[in-house]
Amino acid sequence: MKYVLFLLLSASSLSAIEKYTIQEHMSVADKHNLILSTISGDKGVDCGVFSIEDNKPQLLLSTHIKNEDIQTFSDAIKTFLSYVNEIYGMTIQYACFAGPGVPSADQDYLQHWRLPYVINAKEIIAQNDDLISAIIVNDFLALSYGVNFVDDNKITTLYDASAEKNGKRVIIGAGAGLGTVSMIWNDEQKTYISFPAEAGTGDFPALDAFELELSLRMREMRNFKTIHWAFFVAQPGIECLYRILQDMNYKGCSSDKNYSDAMNILANAQDDACCAKAAELFYTFYARFVYNFVWNTLPFGGIYLVGETATEHPEMLSSIFLPAYFSCVESKRPLLQRIPVYIIKDDITMGLYGTTNYFLIEKKELLQRSSFLNELQTKALNYWNAVKDRIVNLF
Repeated sequence: MKYVLFLLLSASSLSAIEKYTIQEHMSVADKHNLILSTISGDKGVDCGVFSIEDNKPQLLLSTHIKNEDIQTFSDAIKTFLSYVNEIYGMTIQYACFAGPGVPSADQDYLQHWRLPYVINAKEIIAQNDDLISAIIVNDFLALSYGVNFVDDNKITTLYDASAEKNGKRVIIGAGAGLGTVSMIWNDEQKTYISFPAEAGTGDFPALDAFELELSLRMREMRNFKTIHWAFFVAQPGIECLYRILQDMNYKGCSSDKNYSDAMNILANAQDDACCAKAAELFYTFYARFVYNFVWNTLPFGGIYLVGETATEHPEMLSSIFLPAYFSCVESKRPLLQRIPVYIIKDDITMGLYGTTNYFLIEKKELLQRSSFLNELQTKALNYWNAVKDRIVNLF
């Protein structure tokens, strides 16, 4: 596995230089049907270049581009494709871009408040002569297409139960936002069909006076008329909860301390009472959201939790999340106990594979046509080389 330093010249200012690292996962020689897959988030864009071998994606190259180094998404992709072509001799003809929210009906445009740019597939195709097809997909939908590509050692069990064969699955992640996707087995196609949702935009229900006060303060802080689940069950929600607890002069929340980053708040939960309360509220609300979501799907194939809030603090999932999750009507608990709960440690690789696999399935005929043409071209080249050898031998 090799790394190559990529000096990226900004398209709008050649004097500005950003640098990031290209990771080489395997040999790129003689690879066809190349697909660029990306996942956009609040911190940057993860990129992967894949080849298709035996109808399965293989990761060749990967990198991460910080959002602050991107002036327009289209220009960043054009520069990256040019670099890959120049250094590796790779011509990429297909692309699939994943991001938060709902793409346009034609899957060619995505604008979301968490992204500092728009993703415009038509514009990207127009700027890159070799690119034949490009589509946009919801990031959690992409994750669902990548579950089967995750190494077993990247999945840990939070709650152990026997997963039902071909049972429904759900993937839930509390990161910059609150994402969900449900997966239902299709017997005819012998695969899962996925249904992403914006479940985090549902109304948050306060259960007592304290939670109601939190809700009203949250609504004022976020300047919204409604109070969404994602206001509490997401990293920005952790930061808001911490500030609200300080504003309320909640016990142990001294104003002389200030943790502004969600993951720092969780990391200091053992040493700071205000951080501890914010963490307790976050994982309790997270559990209640998952509990409510479960009854819509009954995912006896498993619940998969993704994102830093799950991977960085499994102890809080065990000590806070699980007790709150199972705190329900006793007659309902046996159903919950049939559902395994997993933590996926590498959702970036999972998402890149899933984005590629989604394109592979959705654009199957296009890729098959391209494979046939590549095979025909290779045969023609081999035939021509053989003819040239015979001519040389004659003289």
